[in-house]
Formats: sequence, structure tokens, C-alpha cells
Amino acid sequence: MQLSSLVRSSPDKYKPGVVRQFSVADNDSNEIWPIETVGDENVQTADGNVQARHFTRLPRREGDRRRLDIWLAPDLGWLPVRILQTEPNGMQIEMLWRGKLQAPAATPGQSGAGTPDASEETTPAAPGSDKP
Repeated sequence: MQLSSLVRSSPDKYKPGVVRQFSVADNDSNEIWPIETVGDENVQTADGNVQARHFTRLPRREGDRRRLDIWLAPDLGWLPVRILQTEPNGMQIEMLWRGKLQAPAATPGQSGAGTPDASEETTPAAPGSDKP
């Protein structure tokens, strides 16, 4: 989702051949992932075809043979439409978009990206109240 958010904010920065470094945190560690923009491709989903930008994680260190490919769809607000992880032994794990091929609708108080509007003011909860 970090990649999705960054691409959504500046899609023109992610052109084919561009490699960017991302800091990825896990339960007990943090590492740098080099992610290359492969290019725009057509992805077949249960609801039809959708244009998506393909990204691949490059090896993190010598001997890293696990592959991760991610396709983000601009028409879906740059959400992942396909994620494919290929293990060193060839086993693949695939996640594929199964919803309607349309961007999520914005709800009051949120932008189309699903985050609170920056213009919306919030009031801190009073001490001892049940409000978060």
C-alpha cells in the first residue's frame, strides 16, 4: 500500500526503467527494497481487463531469488489489481482484483484516495472522554 500511495501522489515519476528504494518494515526488522517500474500492461481480472502499471522488486541482496511483481491500476485509484510472488522453488502466490473495475467512491470527509481531507478540521477529544 506504501507503493500505491506514493505512485498515486506522483505517477509521472514512475516511468519504465526507473528504480526507487523503499524502506519496508516487518515484525522485527527494516530493509530497503529496490522497486523497478516495468511499464504499463493489460491485466485480466474476473470483471474484465484493466490497464495497470507493473512494478517488480529487484533482488535485495546477493542470492535473493524470491520475486515480487505488483500491478497498480490508475482507474482504481492506483490500488493493486494483481500481486504475484514467486518463491525460489517456483511456487507462485497470486492475488487478483475481484471487485468492480471502478475507483472506490469518496465518502464525506474523505478524498477519493480514502484518506481524510487535509482541509477537514478535527477537534481533539476531551480528557476522559470515550472518543478516540
